Amino acid sequence: MANTIQKTNQAVALQLPADQQVIGKVAILQSQVQVIAMDGAVRTLFSNSVVFANDHIVTGRDGSLSLFIIGNPPTQLDIGRMTETVLDEDVYAPVSITPLVDVMAVSHQICCDHHVTGGVYGTVAARL
Repeated sequence: MANTIQKTNQAVALQLPADQQVIGKVAILQSQVQVIAMDGAVRTLFSNSVVFANDHIVTGRDGSLSLFIIGNPPTQLDIGRMTETVLDEDVYAPVSITPLVDVMAVSHQICCDHHVTGGVYGTVAARL
């Protein structure tokens, strides 16, 4: 089923297949930016356009955009001119801070076990 897009006074109505996952929307757009959907359909993005999982974003010579990606926490993705980007799980997957917390705890334990003080611990934490 192909997406049907009707633009009326900046409002966009989409009829989407059930398997399309909205992952974010366009916050800022400069010049023309196109997206190629998984089914090969090409559409032009506008401010507040939604983007879907696995969309292929293509910016031209003057094109750039900022996307707000849905998540906890929500993130912003800036895409510059002359760029092609696929919005796959590497882009929109939730970020877990648990590994960072575990690494911080291990770094602290190493510093305490080896009687390291001040600056070295700060350097270890800054490089995480």
